[in-house]
Amino acid sequence: MTRDSDLFSGKSVLVTGAGRGLGREIALAVARAGADVAGTARTRVQIEDTIAGIEVLGCRGLALVADVTQELQVRTMVEQALAEFGQIDILVNNAGVAEYGPFVEQEAADWRAMIDTNLMGTLYCTHALLPSMLDRSQGLVINIASVAGIHGLPNEAVYCASKHGVKAAAHTAIAHDPTTEVDDALMRAIDETGADLVVMASHVPNVMDHIWPSNGGKLAEHAKCSVMVVRA
Repeated sequence: MTRDSDLFSGKSVLVTGAGRGLGREIALAVARAGADVAGTARTRVQIEDTIAGIEVLGCRGLALVADVTQELQVRTMVEQALAEFGQIDILVNNAGVAEYGPFVEQEAADWRAMIDTNLMGTLYCTHALLPSMLDRSQGLVINIASVAGIHGLPNEAVYCASKHGVKAAAHTAIAHDPTTEVDDALMRAIDETGADLVVMASHVPNVMDHIWPSNGGKLAEHAKCSVMVVRA
């Protein structure tokens, strides 16, 4: 595995749920573009394996074991990432869980797992890291919400609810921020997709070309992404 660009050279990225699946692929994709990466997961062996792959590319990596459903763990995780890299330029809220099946057959514990991870985890991570981005008036927050954040899907009632919540929180935060500038065409594109990229910067590189590289189309099958632009 080799570097394919320097677009993110000098940038630091924090990816949650980076031990496997989509999160691991995102972490490796931004590292191939030159980013230093802090990755989080609940399982140490998985996140250490991801970080080893990042370091092979010549980028700095930081393995963090944390459960995003636990606010104190999230705050500690963010503090450790900031202490290691000095700043985090991009936060990818990727950690998520899904329980599928008829609503009447699910248990409340299943609902809580999805709400606590998919929605509360996203809020905890964003809330913990956002002040440092605002201090610099620059940063990117990417929320992986999927098409389940737009449409109700069979046997996914609470999963869809959690992802709708992620999308609504991002939209509302931007709509009520007087510094926000969002292009109408961009908003239409957002409404046609499922995830949100909340950006605080005067210039935004083409992030999605590297998180969703042309040779990694399989990622696009798992989650759609959209973009919002904010000047902090």
